[in-house]
Amino acid sequence: SVQQQDVSTNKNEDLGSVQEMSTKRLVVGPMEVRLDSSSVHRILKMVACGLDHEYEPYSKSNSETVDESRILPSQEEVAALEEYIPTRLTCITVLKTTIIITLAEFNLLDNLLPIILGQKNSMSILNAPHFHPLRPLPALRIQVDKVSLEHSVPMYAGQLVPAVSSLNQPSDNLLHHCYAHCYVKIFGFQAGLTSLDSGGSFCPHVPVIPPFSTAFYGKLLRLPSFWVKRPFVPTTECIFELPSLTLQATRAQTLLLQTILQSWTHNTGVSLSIDESLLKDIFRPSGKTEKCSSD
Repeated sequence: SVQQQDVSTNKNEDLGSVQEMSTKRLVVGPMEVRLDSSSVHRILKMVACGLDHEYEPYSKSNSETVDESRILPSQEEVAALEEYIPTRLTCITVLKTTIIITLAEFNLLDNLLPIILGQKNSMSILNAPHFHPLRPLPALRIQVDKVSLEHSVPMYAGQLVPAVSSLNQPSDNLLHHCYAHCYVKIFGFQAGLTSLDSGGSFCPHVPVIPPFSTAFYGKLLRLPSFWVKRPFVPTTECIFELPSLTLQATRAQTLLLQTILQSWTHNTGVSLSIDESLLKDIFRPSGKTEKCSSD
């Protein structure tokens, strides 16, 4: 029995010295995503059907109750928090991604979005209408070299925030860990116009937005009800960085971009008509025939 007690004591000592942390990393790419009327309609219809039924949630968040008579943390506990705070970190990296958004050949967003947004409960007409494929089919082509998303949050916010918020002058380090942080970095983002012919091939894209990089940072205070008496502690903070952005488009290219946008935002039932001379002006400006290539 004495040996068993010694073993259990050693285990407790080992666990006490462990610094807990959760890290999840996911890398995706290279990949190509094509969004046309059919694929977007199927995805949104699946989401709308799921939201049209009342399913019980797997878990419910506990309500925030502030205990005004909570005990202040001791100096030893504050020193332990200053030394290390368990954190949950999630990192997602997307490499070499191409997204092609074609002109909408049919549009049912007016029927699907109210269901998804909770504004309508009954499923209305969700079947795709009969339509004739439009060829050539103009499209917006977006390419990204790398997208990096990093999200960090305190692992035990329910214990950390009440302790830190009760301190008269919490340190910057402790306040930093009371937030959920999100970093988004985008490298080599560029966009252009292309066209899908009757053979299923895309013409060489015409650049509209040259490559640029941007970054975004945001933080959100955890359990804000504990900080009501601390107006100097901001609830949210956002930083957006865009060193340079260039948009180079002719009048014809601008009209085509506007037509693609309107095909998704305005429910006309059928695809908008495209002037063939407009496409020739964009994709064959010199009058020479350009060969389309499969992507």
